[in-house]
Amino acid sequence: APCTMHHARQYLSDNIPSLDLIAAIIGLASAVIDNVPLVAATMGMYDTATYPVDSQLWQLIAYCAGTGGSILVIGSASGVALMGLEQVEFLWYFKNVSLAAFGGYLAGIAAYLVPKAIMGGVVANAAVTSAAATSAVITSMVTTDVLPAAQSMIDVMPM
Repeated sequence: APCTMHHARQYLSDNIPSLDLIAAIIGLASAVIDNVPLVAATMGMYDTATYPVDSQLWQLIAYCAGTGGSILVIGSASGVALMGLEQVEFLWYFKNVSLAAFGGYLAGIAAYLVPKAIMGGVVANAAVTSAAATSAVITSMVTTDVLPAAQSMIDVMPM
């Protein structure tokens, strides 16, 4: 398995020009692959000795893998539960929610990368992490508000 992970990392590095883009692609993959094994496989590809756990790569992978699953209803446990509890069909979700979820996903990546590019390094870390978290919340709210059935479930939940 380590040999396979090494080959996967080498293939990605040879064919995709940036680690940020690789993280974004990993996030898109999480729309169809469970994000836990996906991130576990990624950990085998990018070791923490070279890329410390608080590095930009891992922060972006955490955001992308966690949020990318919302692009398709089958990409997250909550989406699968929504399908089962509220009989939301895959095509309905795809037509009515996926584009908004994808927009939120891209907005979160931009909210993370643009301030880092403008301000650079450590100064921007707190603001950028906060912006990415805010984008994740907005993405979640967009997908929730678009689904009336999910909204009605939220209305009856005790706070």
